[in-house]
Amino acid sequence: MMKRLGYVNKRHIALLLILLTLLCSFFAIHMVQAVTGEPGTDANPLVSQDYVDTKLAELTTKLNELAAKNTELVAKNTELAASVDNLNKLVAAQQQAAAPKFEVIELEPGKTMLLGASTEIVLRGGKATAISGEKGGLSSLTAGTGVDIITGQPVPLNHLILSSRNDGRGIKATVKCWVLVKGEYTVK
Repeated sequence: MMKRLGYVNKRHIALLLILLTLLCSFFAIHMVQAVTGEPGTDANPLVSQDYVDTKLAELTTKLNELAAKNTELVAKNTELAASVDNLNKLVAAQQQAAAPKFEVIELEPGKTMLLGASTEIVLRGGKATAISGEKGGLSSLTAGTGVDIITGQPVPLNHLILSSRNDGRGIKATVKCWVLVKGEYTVK
């Protein structure tokens, strides 16, 4: 009985191997076809040379349009950069022109300095008295007291003095004075 079982087992094994080989071959063929696709199917469509040439011409046209647009944008960018540069130069020039500097003025005794609106002065040396205008006196921004320096009162040394209006306000030198002034003024 042992002999017969060995024979059956070999025969079954051989059939089983043949069956497995067929199944593997079947699956391998179908997998290769699925990967490569049959010509003319969705996986591998057939196209004509005319179709390829048309699509290539469309892509070339689109690339040329984009290249032209890019050239146009580069030119516009260069133009805008030049405009920004010019504006920056104008702003810098205006800032330098708009930033007035203090001017040093020597006042002889008895001379008056009438100040314009928003003019600032600093008495650096000597002695002077204030001259009030129609609507008030001079403001000491350094003291910050809120009280005007009025006609006849001494102007303190090294105080930043503001004339808020162009209404006759100013200073009168009692001895030789050195005044820093920024803004409009008239010496009489």
